Amino acid sequence: MGCLTLNDVCFDQQEIITYDPRYNPTLSLEKPPTFDVTDMYFNWPSHLGNGDKFHRGHNLPCSPVNIRANTSEEVCEGMRGTPPDFEQCIAPVVLWSRWPFNVGETYGELYMRLAHAVQNGMSTDFAPVVATPHGLKIPTYTKIFLDSVFNRIPISLADMSAPQIKAKGAEFRGKGTWSGAGDDVMRVVFATKTGNSSRRLVNEYDLVTECNKWSRQSGTFTSSSADLEGLPAPARQYTSARCVAHVFGHSMVEDMALMEHASVLVGLHGAACFNSFCLPDGAALIEVRPHGFANSWANKYFHSQLGVERLVHWLGINIWNKTNSVASSYEAERAPVLDHGVMARERSVNLPWPALQRHLDLVADVGGVADRYYQLAYKSGRYYINDNSSILPPVPMVVTVVLVAVPMVVTVVLVAVSMLLKEQYLSLPKPHCAAHIASGNASCSSAVEFDFGASKLETARAWNSSC
Repeated sequence: MGCLTLNDVCFDQQEIITYDPRYNPTLSLEKPPTFDVTDMYFNWPSHLGNGDKFHRGHNLPCSPVNIRANTSEEVCEGMRGTPPDFEQCIAPVVLWSRWPFNVGETYGELYMRLAHAVQNGMSTDFAPVVATPHGLKIPTYTKIFLDSVFNRIPISLADMSAPQIKAKGAEFRGKGTWSGAGDDVMRVVFATKTGNSSRRLVNEYDLVTECNKWSRQSGTFTSSSADLEGLPAPARQYTSARCVAHVFGHSMVEDMALMEHASVLVGLHGAACFNSFCLPDGAALIEVRPHGFANSWANKYFHSQLGVERLVHWLGINIWNKTNSVASSYEAERAPVLDHGVMARERSVNLPWPALQRHLDLVADVGGVADRYYQLAYKSGRYYINDNSSILPPVPMVVTVVLVAVPMVVTVVLVAVSMLLKEQYLSLPKPHCAAHIASGNASCSSAVEFDFGASKLETARAWNSSC
């Protein structure tokens, strides 16, 4: 009988979750152990007896018991990150055998081997846990065999590891954040993070403070009169700002309610920026890219995806100055286990207020109008700057290649590209994120639709009082 002894583990949904630091991806390159078994099979059980009577009922492969490192997203809250108090636990012995629905095989493969192990000193105080295929119930004869060996009642791995989830009504406070803020108030959300490990705005408090002081007189703009000539009037004329920091991900309902009435989302490149798809038409995402992360890979996400419809306006700030970059704890302490391809992405940022202020001024100039964004931000290049507030080359840099390769037709090409971009820019359909937040109860529903030309991805989510 092959045995594998594991310390500091939990069981969840028929998997073994290890807290051994040797298998923690942030600390080690070592993989968790596996069961060195390749011939685990079972016969399909039915009211007609053993499944070996049928072509498709015998020699079915039995999935192994998986062993993996714990994560921050475990279903059970007490299992996330910090190890539980294993001193209070009962030690189980997990039994995984071939042909579990055949009494003769169970007797020989399982019972006889266990009895022999007990004769050789194995404790009978273990809790017997049977790993059945697909979490099926333990056969009665297996319970009888195990009752004669152990002092505790047998239980299936599926029953023992079933998550205990508490139902809770959905809570949302996001919409109330903007209470009393009129149409002339720019509503700015800073995507913040808990912890100090990576991808943070280290001067977030100062930025939010300065942001709340932002103001301008109605009808004034930072763009030149020549750039403004012939453009439609702004849909919104901001004269002040209300700025808040928000941790995304705890309640999607609250996140969507907050975004539904926001004007600007400010965040480092990452999943929090996805909430920009829930902003109203004419709002803006200001994506901050850490030092060393301004590359084509980053452009595949929010710059390109929001660029399909350009009614949620993308603005970028690259951190070029090393003094505004802070190494993540991963880069500083765990370089051997960190994927160097994403090391730059994980850096934190000290974002100079003048750079952010320049983009907030641009948002106010645009005023939520697509034509104004195209002329004042996109065409002028002001939409993409570094932390010194200098304009950067456009992304992607197609025009630069054309200038070098075909200098004689540059005027024609530039005009053609400009006309094509504007046509696509103003005509493409807008992906939308519609959130309905019921005010009288804790239920809500939402839909998110992305339409990228011929391909269409629709995702719908519904919440009720038990979400």
